[in-house]
Amino acid sequence: MLHDASHYSISSHRWVNVAFGRVAMFFVSPLISFKSFAFIHIEHHRNTNDGEFDPDHFVSAAPWWQLPVRFPAMDLPYISFLVRNVRRRPRAEVLETAALMTFSLTVIVAAACTGYLWTLAVVCLIPGRVAMFVLAWWFDWLPHHDLEDTQRENRYRATRNRVGSEWILTPLLLSQNYHLVHHLHPSIPFYRYVAAWRRNEAAYLERDSAISTVFGQQLDAAQYREWKRLNGTLAALLATRMPRSSAARYIGTHPIPVKSVEPLTPDSVEVTFDVPDHLSDRFRFRAGQHLTVRHRIGGREVRRNYSICTSATSGELAIGVRRVAGGLFSNFAVDTLRAGDILELMTPTGSFGAPLDPLARRDYVAVAAGSGITPILSIVRTTMEIETESRFTLFYGNRTAESTMFAAEVDELESRYADRLRDGLAVEAVPAERIHLELFRGTRQSTHVDDYADAEVTITLAGAGHTVDLAAGETVLESALKNDINAPYACLGGACGTCKARIITGAVSMEQNLALTAAEVDAGFILTCQSHPSTPTVAIAYDS
Repeated sequence: MLHDASHYSISSHRWVNVAFGRVAMFFVSPLISFKSFAFIHIEHHRNTNDGEFDPDHFVSAAPWWQLPVRFPAMDLPYISFLVRNVRRRPRAEVLETAALMTFSLTVIVAAACTGYLWTLAVVCLIPGRVAMFVLAWWFDWLPHHDLEDTQRENRYRATRNRVGSEWILTPLLLSQNYHLVHHLHPSIPFYRYVAAWRRNEAAYLERDSAISTVFGQQLDAAQYREWKRLNGTLAALLATRMPRSSAARYIGTHPIPVKSVEPLTPDSVEVTFDVPDHLSDRFRFRAGQHLTVRHRIGGREVRRNYSICTSATSGELAIGVRRVAGGLFSNFAVDTLRAGDILELMTPTGSFGAPLDPLARRDYVAVAAGSGITPILSIVRTTMEIETESRFTLFYGNRTAESTMFAAEVDELESRYADRLRDGLAVEAVPAERIHLELFRGTRQSTHVDDYADAEVTITLAGAGHTVDLAAGETVLESALKNDINAPYACLGGACGTCKARIITGAVSMEQNLALTAAEVDAGFILTCQSHPSTPTVAIAYDS
């Protein structure tokens, strides 16, 4: 329970993991706080087998004759590691650990002075050391001893799986005989290790994963396959599942109830939507996409773009909203919006973010400031789940710790993907097509009517065609709205991409483009809010 709590694997609610972790810590070692334990354990994941940087190296690299002494003293290197890194830890965590140490020592001294030391030892101290012995044996020594690769050098050979006698070993060790799966996927709870191994076994074997039998015989991939054949335990393999994209053929608007409004900081909230089952296919999204929210406030319709902050694999749809001075919708969302309210949402759109591949092995870098973390959070969450070989470096700037949106969620991601979420990178020339930029606020250029001529525009939307006259100087979007065609749009500045459509016939010129890639422009896509016909007739389709 303590182990899974440190990786936030018990519950999707952070407070549940912290509560379970704090209770469980008393049964393991009352000398340090749960938060301190979690920090130390995550450092083990980052630096597995890496000498003094791996706090568990105290056990995993010990000579065999020292193990009986080191196993029950496993919390001593943890305390030493914490002291060396005390300046890196939050003040509240350090104070909690200091209070627990003081309390524990006070109880021991009081028991000694009153003649109850032996009673305390029998009831608490000796059983605690026995439990520490067992935990150090199956969590630290069995998975890691005699392995030389570090987590950063080779994730597949820094930790091992131990196969054989699984009818007794798996329940006895709480699935820690599949400890390799845990280091590859720290967010998976212990009872799913075996299923994860079976689902991805072929990919693990291709990477020469460290495997040994229950008696310590090392197996390579070929030997393991032969061992399985002889033992008759071949399991069916399941393919890695990619999240499906939206089934919507064009951007549509739907009334969606608000599921919850949770405060993130004093001036920001996370809004989660309760998408009805019959619309779930339309509101599937790719990591990095955004929603356009429509609502009437004080008799005035407002439209705002907000990036989706949840993982594309989660089945949840949520946005983060930060208060903007004078902002109609942001102030409404922070102060007034409640669960059960209805908002008009356009189906997800946008192309911010790179396409994902379960077999890819990439290094990603993301830079965000303030509320710009929302699409990055979705991208990091989704990428870490799908591309199990990829690494991510995140630079996230904020004015103060208190104003940091999704601080707890970023901390949780670091705990779940410790060895892959922080990585050094040195790049001299990144190709432009590998840099993805997203803006929601553009600048409207001044239009000179003399630069353009009247035109006839045919617009296809939701399967229906409309032919309208466009006056000189109007954009394609303006002509659509003027003729009561409910074309999708949001920023009107060429930044969000909501009004994207494809040219069917004719040609246009765009005032500015801050949303489409060069490949999309070459494929005939335009931003209708920025497009002026340059031929007498033009046909465009939003349904592409």
